[in-house]
Amino acid sequence: QDMHNHVQLLSPSETPVHAVNSWDLDFLKLYLIEKVPTVPIPAEGVREYRRFVALTLMNEGSCVPSKIIDEIWHAHILHSKDYVSFSRALGVDYIHHRPSQSSENEVLEVEYSQTLDRYMSIFGEVPNPIIWPRSENAICQDTPPGKDCRGDCNADG
Repeated sequence: QDMHNHVQLLSPSETPVHAVNSWDLDFLKLYLIEKVPTVPIPAEGVREYRRFVALTLMNEGSCVPSKIIDEIWHAHILHSKDYVSFSRALGVDYIHHRPSQSSENEVLEVEYSQTLDRYMSIFGEVPNPIIWPRSENAICQDTPPGKDCRGDCNADG
């Protein structure tokens, strides 16, 4: 079943935002504090990560996280049992990272800007600039093999 159609069939209490917000990610905040000092405000970062996941589920095409959101996403994926359970609770088998090439940087910049526009449209506010900066260094660029910075909005359902 197409994920976009699946999201449209959810009742208001089961929207991706509600489902994402109801998942316990307190362990992730603690992990970020202890192991990922590059995330400046772990509690706010996890809140914004939740919003990124909701955007990924609600939109077709690519959703591009900021560097900080990408670090939080990677931290969550490291907790694989919780990450798989989280994905399945959202109605998908797994929310995939999709590899990007350094040759795609221009496309990633456009898609990042579109992600911020979607954010403002869905959540009705400007994204926190500490977590979602609007600069040329906001997204992961020149990513090495095995790393990626793009959320697969067509998550497996």
